Amino acid sequence: MLHDLASLLWLQARHLRSELNFYLWAAGADLDDARDLTDRIYLLYLALIVGGNVVACWIWLLGMVEGAAGDFAAYTAAFPSGLSQLAALVLAAPIACGVLWSVRSAWRSPWTPSAPDIIWLAQTGIGTGPWALTELLPRAIVAGVIGGVPGYLFAAFFQVACGTARSEVPSCLAFAVTVALAISAARAMSWAIGMVRMRAGSRHRLPLSIATIAAGVCALGAAVLNMPMLARAADTMLLHAPGNPFAPIIACAIIALAAIGLAVALAARLPRAALTREAGVDVDLYAVRRMAVYNPSLYRDLVRRSRQARRTPIGRMPAGTGNRAILARALISTLRRYDTWLRIIGVGAVLSPAGVALLGGSLAPTAAALGLMGGEAGGRVLGAAMWIMFALRSAELPRAVSRVFLDDERNRFMRDHLPVSSPVLLALDAAPAFILCALASCIVAAFGGYAGMPAFPSLVCMLALDIMFALCSALDAADARPRRLHLSCEAAIAVCGIVLAVLSACVPVGMLPFAFMGCAAVTALVVSRLIGQA
Repeated sequence: MLHDLASLLWLQARHLRSELNFYLWAAGADLDDARDLTDRIYLLYLALIVGGNVVACWIWLLGMVEGAAGDFAAYTAAFPSGLSQLAALVLAAPIACGVLWSVRSAWRSPWTPSAPDIIWLAQTGIGTGPWALTELLPRAIVAGVIGGVPGYLFAAFFQVACGTARSEVPSCLAFAVTVALAISAARAMSWAIGMVRMRAGSRHRLPLSIATIAAGVCALGAAVLNMPMLARAADTMLLHAPGNPFAPIIACAIIALAAIGLAVALAARLPRAALTREAGVDVDLYAVRRMAVYNPSLYRDLVRRSRQARRTPIGRMPAGTGNRAILARALISTLRRYDTWLRIIGVGAVLSPAGVALLGGSLAPTAAALGLMGGEAGGRVLGAAMWIMFALRSAELPRAVSRVFLDDERNRFMRDHLPVSSPVLLALDAAPAFILCALASCIVAAFGGYAGMPAFPSLVCMLALDIMFALCSALDAADARPRRLHLSCEAAIAVCGIVLAVLSACVPVGMLPFAFMGCAAVTALVVSRLIGQA
């Protein structure tokens, strides 16, 4: 057992050295080449610089928190139980984190060992229990430190807001240790559920996820019911109220040790075939894992494509001929790419309602009443600018609506054999995603009007924006040739936003739905002309 732990600690040290060496390489240093005195002095210089920055940032954060707490002293005197309830929420936050981590572990294993480590484990004959222990402890400690730092800052804020001249280090440290141990226990518990997930396989992850969600809801309910007890524990640690201040620390330590022991015991019963199966999840990405640092978007795209390649298809394409076959393919393609559902819903539930509200001049009355931002005109300009910037930053959401059309247009082998024009293909391919987007807009419109309009006119404006988003995103398939007009998706969205903002300022409120629909019709004519030239 001790020999296994020594070998595993050596492996963890090699991993840590490799990670540290990469970041030192980014700073112009290298542990393997630091042979002379100059290189070692430079390494010491980097360590002093990093350590000094960490200490300076901590002092600055602590001073800022204590300074802000002094402004809340009057509020605390008027509502003495308010901060205690907030402290109880802070102590209950690890339970919420544990629920989220556990649900994620029930669906996707928290431990994905690399293929070289699996080969090394098979050659040495080390058990999976000690290996899981050496993998879990660093993650639990890191999670505890990340949770303990905000806990210390909150404890300092709590004490200063309650009338203390300066925060007391022992009391704040006790509160931070309690939060850190609770976070570590939550991480270890999620790890134990992940071990069950790895042993059960991917086929049983749905019932395990449902059971984990049910248990998490019960845990959150128990935390809500025990809020008074958590508030008393916080008062005992921070305000020296009657009670044992070390009781929460002892309880969290016992829970953390029990969770770690349970995770290690479950990992010891884990067959090596399960580890090999999990190691094969991202085996193709092992060589490019460094890309996650300097090009995280491309690395996430590679991970997404790797997981989609192993995904079991959902549903079966209905039978059909002609346009019905194209529509059926668009439907089954939209259903199977369920990772884009949230993007499609985001267009109808976020982008379009925000566009109706901001482009319609919802900030104009407030700006005119307060005399800010240049009055009503300034409010309209600010609202339109905010929405255009938000839409441009979220340009990947509209592209999900016309994703099937873009895939068909870029696949020249299949596109040349389709007996329909590009505008008709856009209407057929984007229909299933647009229906989902429109349903999201209907649900949002049912909860109230936007920009001073009733629900039905605002819904018409949202549907017009949904149509414009689908059309603008289809412009990525247009052929960019010399002496031919070409617009990107972002440029088209910006132009539509400016036109709608001008129309909203010129027409009465009751005519806004007609203005939005008219702009959508003009956009449809322009887009059909541009993509028809491809």
